[in-house]
Amino acid sequence: LESNPIMESFGNARTVRNDNSSRFGKYIEMNFSSTPFSSPTNQTEEAKISLVGASVETYLLEKVRLVHQSIGERNYHIFYELFSLKRGVDSYVQDGNDNIHDKVEIEGNDETSQIANESNASLVDKFGLLNYDMEDFRMISNSDTYDRRDGVSDFDTFRDLKRAMNIMGFTKPEQNAVLGVTAALLHASNVTFHEIGEVECALDMDNPHLSYLVDLLGITKEDLNKALCYYEIVVGRGASGEENHFRELSQSQAEKGVEALIKATYGALFQYLVGRINASISGSDTTDGNVSNRGHGKSSNVGRKSRDSNKKEASIGILDIFGFESFEVNSFEQLCINYCNEALQQQFNRFVLRNEQEEYHREGISWSFIEFPENQDVLELIDSKGSGILNILHDQCRTPGASDKTFALSLYDKCSSHSRFEADSRQVAQQLFAVNHYAGSV
Repeated sequence: LESNPIMESFGNARTVRNDNSSRFGKYIEMNFSSTPFSSPTNQTEEAKISLVGASVETYLLEKVRLVHQSIGERNYHIFYELFSLKRGVDSYVQDGNDNIHDKVEIEGNDETSQIANESNASLVDKFGLLNYDMEDFRMISNSDTYDRRDGVSDFDTFRDLKRAMNIMGFTKPEQNAVLGVTAALLHASNVTFHEIGEVECALDMDNPHLSYLVDLLGITKEDLNKALCYYEIVVGRGASGEENHFRELSQSQAEKGVEALIKATYGALFQYLVGRINASISGSDTTDGNVSNRGHGKSSNVGRKSRDSNKKEASIGILDIFGFESFEVNSFEQLCINYCNEALQQQFNRFVLRNEQEEYHREGISWSFIEFPENQDVLELIDSKGSGILNILHDQCRTPGASDKTFALSLYDKCSSHSRFEADSRQVAQQLFAVNHYAGSV
């Protein structure tokens, strides 16, 4: 429960319908063991059940939200909470202290509040937020929505986040590093490029956001320019050796590269946080607060280690994941989420309806058969080898010169005869398609 503020700050966002909507799926497993003890009431030996640990696995973090939000929606809460550091620091100057004070409440006249104000002022300057507001960053301003309708303050949730990170064992430098990466992504969304000829571009080295970005990520402007504006081709293998050749990327391609960098970095940061939380709640004997014992590797591995060390005897698993989604603009995330729901629906059909009814039939129990829809065909449309949507997308990603258009044309060619696939003339003209799920067409 104490880890919830961390997961909510980095994984929840305001949507059209919900001001604190979870934008990722998770599977929580709580592990139990039993120890015998003598009951004082009836003088018999009974088993005492104890919760010995837990683990969290996450799925389908909605990364497209990082670069685009619909009108009336926000990016992840943490990007707005970060500006809580600016509250009350205007009259303070940097004092060289890069730590966030335990007491985040920075209003008042007492000495503790003054220390917190000065500490936060140092971070605000380091993160490059001193001269900028929310409206100045592309990744949180494109929907023109900055607050929550439910009355919850980002200042209060940021305070809860800091308290939760302390409880979960994050050191002050680790907390500042996490927040620094978050601030770096804000600046990444504001980097710009200069066109050089028809197909080449370069980073605008005079853009002030670029300096904050490279400083916070610990990289150089030159290396970032090389990564975003060029791609590498390896020619030749074996005894003759390999040759590395670099080819130019256009400005539009480089801008897409920035979006990919933001998504990949935030995804890695989120997975790191989940791993650290697992290390804290796993109940493993090796989790002693030492940084070297925590947070390295996938979250699911951490959970498995704890289960082995505690010799769990029983567990309770809870899957909390998106329901079906259909928006005005649906992207890869919606395809994955709805595919997952189709698989869960089939699992429910088979094990709750079909298998139970077969058991009733074998035992001769009088039973009125319940009809339920079969959705194997829509699963095959999405995941079958050779002609499934995901397989076609995978092939397109490996094909030189592939684009949204070539992907759409390949879908029309291979999937148009499928009963669950829809692409009328209007959709084809706009490079769109629809999947007829059991819950509706998306």
